[in-house]
Amino acid sequence: MQLWQATLLKLCGGLKLHLMSRLSYKLICLLLTLVGGIAVTQLKRSLFSVNTSSMAADTEGAVKANPPPSTVDPERPADFFIAENPWMHDGYTIEKNSRKAPRDDGDGPTATPARADVHYVVVKKAGKVLGRFDANVYFGLGNSADFALFPFLGGKTQQLFISQDVPRGGCQWIVSLSPRYRIIFDGSKYGVGREGYDLATKDLDGDGVYEVIAPITDFYDLQDKMSISAIPLPDIIFKFDPRKKMYRPANSLFRDYVFQQLVTVPKVADSKAQDFQHRSAVISNLLIHVYADDEKTGWNLYDRTYSLDDKKEMRRRIKALLRNQPVYKFIYNHRGRKS
Repeated sequence: MQLWQATLLKLCGGLKLHLMSRLSYKLICLLLTLVGGIAVTQLKRSLFSVNTSSMAADTEGAVKANPPPSTVDPERPADFFIAENPWMHDGYTIEKNSRKAPRDDGDGPTATPARADVHYVVVKKAGKVLGRFDANVYFGLGNSADFALFPFLGGKTQQLFISQDVPRGGCQWIVSLSPRYRIIFDGSKYGVGREGYDLATKDLDGDGVYEVIAPITDFYDLQDKMSISAIPLPDIIFKFDPRKKMYRPANSLFRDYVFQQLVTVPKVADSKAQDFQHRSAVISNLLIHVYADDEKTGWNLYDRTYSLDDKKEMRRRIKALLRNQPVYKFIYNHRGRKS
């Protein structure tokens, strides 16, 4: 075979191999496309199936019971505070105002030029003031006041949430704006509330209406007996009463939920810090029972578990605080009679 014939044969062979490679490449691409298409189709079907079943589950959940309350995180209306001021909504004007107030430096109100800026919220309609939300909550550096919309009563209609705050303290209100203006929750009336972010909402009974959960801070008076972080802040659950058209204390209706907060009482030790923990745990358990309309069980538990020398003193001080606490009076003054 001549040289030129051998060269031509090699070229033809290379060309054949190249053509085969191109054909193989195209075939592989075609197969990948086909497989990819099938995979995407299956993925879409899978996603559609998940979404459909999720929607079905949501619909079924609306008809049947909601998940157990302990598995659902509470929502915080304060997460929706509105920065705009004033703010217009449905014919209402909601605005933050401020006033000057005597500053308390610890020795009582002073007449010095330095005065605290106290912020509060006003609600108006057609130029008329319908409500001024000021519980006189402030300290030396003033306070803050904020508002938000939140669907407390379920559905698409939202209610106005107002909070006046200081560190570790405050007061909150809920106002229904439709069909007419009405205050449906007043923290100052029941002596509940801390900072706005401490008020939580949760649909505990699955009826589509949020319960409101707010702490009581009266027991800060016991800070000579405990570190401030260990002082019990019992949660009060408020349920909306459609007959009275307002939120009312209702811990006794949700005992399964509130009793989840009962804690193990640590033993008394030589450490003062451990004494704090012991005292805090016993009093916390007592108050959980008291506000669940189960006072007798609470005090029996206190008698069995409190092991410090100031047992009688603490009993006396706790009872004195309870006697003046509005939620306590509501529970035990309304017992056995229609309200």
